[in-house]
Amino acid sequence: MTHPDLQKRFINNRYDLDTMTGRLVRMSPQIRLYVTLTLILAAVLAACGSQPASPTSAPLTEVSIQLAWTPNIEYSPFFMAEEKGFFAAEGLKVTIRSGGYDDQGNYISATEQVASGKADFGITDGTDLLVSRAAGKPIVAIASLFQRHPNAYASLADKNIVRPQDLVGKTVMVPPKGKILLLALLASQGIDPAEVNIVDRTDFSINPLVKGEADVIDVFITNESVQLQAEGHKFNQMLSADYGIDTYPNIIFTTEDTIKNRPQVVEGFVRATVKSIEAVIANPQEAAKLAVSRNPELTIEAQEMGMQAALPLLTPADAKPGMMTAQTWEFTANMLLEQGLLQQMPELSQVYTLEFLNKIYGS
Repeated sequence: MTHPDLQKRFINNRYDLDTMTGRLVRMSPQIRLYVTLTLILAAVLAACGSQPASPTSAPLTEVSIQLAWTPNIEYSPFFMAEEKGFFAAEGLKVTIRSGGYDDQGNYISATEQVASGKADFGITDGTDLLVSRAAGKPIVAIASLFQRHPNAYASLADKNIVRPQDLVGKTVMVPPKGKILLLALLASQGIDPAEVNIVDRTDFSINPLVKGEADVIDVFITNESVQLQAEGHKFNQMLSADYGIDTYPNIIFTTEDTIKNRPQVVEGFVRATVKSIEAVIANPQEAAKLAVSRNPELTIEAQEMGMQAALPLLTPADAKPGMMTAQTWEFTANMLLEQGLLQQMPELSQVYTLEFLNKIYGS
C-alpha cells in the first residue's frame, strides 16, 4: 500500500471506513496513535526507498600509489578498481602515478617515493623490496598482484636457444637489476656466468634483439613478448619460473607507519585490489581497454594479447588473488644472499604481512 493510499483510508486520523456498513466510525485514541505511527513509518520507508545509498556520500580519503613502470595491463587491477568503484566503496580516492623515468631521465623509484612519504602505496618487485628494507627503508609488502613472475629470456628462432644451457657463448642483454634473476637461473643449471656474455641493457624496447645487438634479451611475457608477436617475429623464450626462479614481480607495499596508524585505509586498499584482480580475470578485454585508456602509446591488440599472457600469472590454481607465501619470500631472500646483495637473512615477518589478506579471506 502506498503512502497516498494510506492518507485516503485514514480520514483526518479520526475515522475509519467500516467495510461491512460503508459508514465512517470514530476511532479510539489508541487506534489514532497507531495510525499516526503507521503513517510516519510509511513516509520514512517511502523516502528511503526513493534514494539509493551512495558509497561516496561521505568524504573520501585521498591516497596515492606509485607504479613501477608506465601504465599497462600489469597494473590493470588498479584501473579496474577505479572504474568499478571498488576504491570508492572502501572510502578511498586513489591517485595512480605513472612510473618509469621522469623528464630528466631519472628512474622514479617507488620505494623512494613511499619511504619519503610522497606516495602512500607503491609497486616494486620482491628483490627490490628486500634490498630496500636492508638499506633502512621501513617498507612492508601487503599483497602481490602476480603469483608468478613474467620474466623470460627471448631470442629469435634462428638462434635455436631453447634451454638455459644454450646461453653459453651467447650475448645476453639485461638491465642491472635483471642480472639477479639471470644469475639465479644460471646457478640453478650449474652454468658458470663467465661462460655467458652478459651486457647491460639500456634500451628497453625489442630493438636490441631484432637489430642483432644481442642474442637474448630479458622480457616480460606480458610486454616485450607481445611486441615481438605483434610485429610478426618468430622467437623462442624461456620463462624463469619454469626453472624454479620464481619471485614476486609486482608487490604492493606501504610503510610500517601507515600500517600502524592507518590500518583501515590499508585494509580497504587491499580489499579493493583483491576484488579488482578477480574482475580483471573475469573481464580481460575490459582490463585491456582500461590499460590503453591510461596510456595512449599502447594498442588494444597488444594489450589484449598481454592480458591473455598475464591471466595464468595472476592466479594459479593453488593461489588466491593477492596472496603471498613464506616459501617465495624465503627463496627470494636466499637468492639475494647467495649473490651478496643481502648480508644476512632478514626477519621475514617484518618484510611482509598477511594481516589484511587474512581479514579479507577470513583466515
